[in-house]
Amino acid sequence: LRSIPLIGTIILSFFLFKLVKDNFGNFEAVLTLLLFFFTKIILYQSTYAYGYFITLPFLFIGLYLYFQNRFFSSGIFFGLAALTRLISLPAFFIVLLTYPLHKTI
Repeated sequence: LRSIPLIGTIILSFFLFKLVKDNFGNFEAVLTLLLFFFTKIILYQSTYAYGYFITLPFLFIGLYLYFQNRFFSSGIFFGLAALTRLISLPAFFIVLLTYPLHKTI
């Protein structure tokens, strides 16, 4: 049971790296991972099963697929994030509100 948040943290960090690398570059992606991994709350919560690191990988996979214009797959992962923890619903609604802006860019 203790390995589930660790696996979720690894998946989350992988898609966080890919998301930042595709939008900004390699240096910014590595800097983002360093800041992510050495934050005290991340180090603490990735060792206990609070449920955040089960939800956040689904949310970041959904965001990554959204920026890749794969909206159906993105919706599936946003739905999985909402099923695991309802804290992801505000992020999903923010994505819905910014869809017309993303469509014009």
